[in-house]
Amino acid sequence: AKKTFLLTVMKADAVIIPDTGWIDGLKMLDINKLIYSPYGTDTETFFPVQPSKDQKEQYTADILFIGTGYYLNTWGIRRAAMLNELAGMDFKLFGDSTWKDLFPFFPELKNHYTCRPLYSQEVNAACSCCKLYPVIVNSGVINGASTRIFDCIASGIFILAEYRKDLDTLFTDGEVVTFRSKKELKDKAEYFLKNDLERKDHIDFSRKKVLENYTLDISVKNILEQL
Repeated sequence: AKKTFLLTVMKADAVIIPDTGWIDGLKMLDINKLIYSPYGTDTETFFPVQPSKDQKEQYTADILFIGTGYYLNTWGIRRAAMLNELAGMDFKLFGDSTWKDLFPFFPELKNHYTCRPLYSQEVNAACSCCKLYPVIVNSGVINGASTRIFDCIASGIFILAEYRKDLDTLFTDGEVVTFRSKKELKDKAEYFLKNDLERKDHIDFSRKKVLENYTLDISVKNILEQL
């Protein structure tokens, strides 16, 4: 159960963590062994594809976001406020019904919304129909890199990622473009949508990094070597 998962963690022989922000807190609980491992992407699920005519009709847009709205709570309001900066642009938002609680406060977002969660294969196809994906993390992420970063890059879509400290060590050559505010998100989205060659070059650059360092096979190998 989510409420009591920490009781299980405290009894584990080793704990694998994807976020360095959790390390100090877990050390205080005398966890026997901590292994830091960022998420890896499944390259058999996330890769560039040629979308079908039907997929193009469903998904094509400049900007794509897929995810839960978290209801009308702190996480949901924060996510909606960030995405609301992109309202009015060529932007499609796919998610569950929890977004509907937020629309009275962010009414423009409703114009971009489709009440439909997407499965992994659909996410991959949607990424192949769009140009840019803003990665906005939930409040439980302290320093870590969202799994969406790795999956989207593997799919071949340009990402703008909400800044977290672990990105500095995971992508040391600037393979991931980040933002630290609503305004910066909008400004960089507009910039990279206008500069196709720069955006496409960056996709190739970042995808090479992910495929060489952050796939599931590589992550599992690295974890096993530390056990």
